[in-house]
Amino acid sequence: MAYCGSLFVDHCPSEKLVEHFYEFIKKVGLDIKYMLHLGMDGPNVNKKFQRLLLENIENTTFLDIGTCPLRIVHNAFKKGVSSLQFNVDQFSLDIHFFCKLSAGCRADFQKIAEVTDVIAEYALKHSTTRWVTVRRVLVRLIEQYANLKECFLVFLPTTSSFKASVQGTVRYARIKKLWKINQRCSIFLSLPSLPPIRKCS
Repeated sequence: MAYCGSLFVDHCPSEKLVEHFYEFIKKVGLDIKYMLHLGMDGPNVNKKFQRLLLENIENTTFLDIGTCPLRIVHNAFKKGVSSLQFNVDQFSLDIHFFCKLSAGCRADFQKIAEVTDVIAEYALKHSTTRWVTVRRVLVRLIEQYANLKECFLVFLPTTSSFKASVQGTVRYARIKKLWKINQRCSIFLSLPSLPPIRKCS
């Protein structure tokens, strides 16, 4: 998902909105045949805009799931995520905050890359109220699998502060539970191969 821009048209009838819409997608280089849905606040002028727009295009992929689809899609996605064998939100936040809250951990994570030969990139922060952020977060975790496994299962147990500051923490316990030596976490078995994230030109 990418943000392509905004267009403010002031007071405008549906017919004029259609004209502005075509001008906008031409400007940003979008192909209307890939349009899946139109989200709106619900005013009748927007419903008429959708009707006029669909009358002039041949789009068999259009999904009409109501005038305000965000809550519907959000709940559907959360239902799908809940079918996994672990808490995606909690797992991604645990990984992120473990390094974020410790400068020493961040430095150690960079050194681990020398062992794995995988360039170290810190875990991204996921917002639990915005599921659209989870894709980028999980892609980063998949890319950093070797580094994260080395960090949590091999390196940390050898540090002098492990027993006093790490081993007994709830966050580390949750991470270790899902990441066992020689056994991939459920997340990496459950997710299909993902295409690259596109940016709007």
